[in-house]
Amino acid sequence: QMQYFEISHDMWVSYNITEILKNASIVPHPTQKWSYSDIVSPIKTATKRTPLLRCKTDPATNTELLHEVVFCYEYNALKQIDCNRTAGCKNPQAISFQ
Repeated sequence: QMQYFEISHDMWVSYNITEILKNASIVPHPTQKWSYSDIVSPIKTATKRTPLLRCKTDPATNTELLHEVVFCYEYNALKQIDCNRTAGCKNPQAISFQ
């Protein structure tokens, strides 16, 4: 069980997603919107792997909000792989990061 948490911790600290996005001028903003590819591209450049983005819809504004960045790993969680699932955001052209 300890190994599970150690691996999880290593995954968490391996990439600073906030910093990666900040370096690409993607920072929390009340009105700015980005495309799915705008957000994925700098992460893919830094990690050499394609992440999956998950969004939640703000019911008050019907806006897609970036909720999480997902990294995919092979079965034993030792090697990061490209995520090849369909996008987890309904509108890949207008994603808010607040």
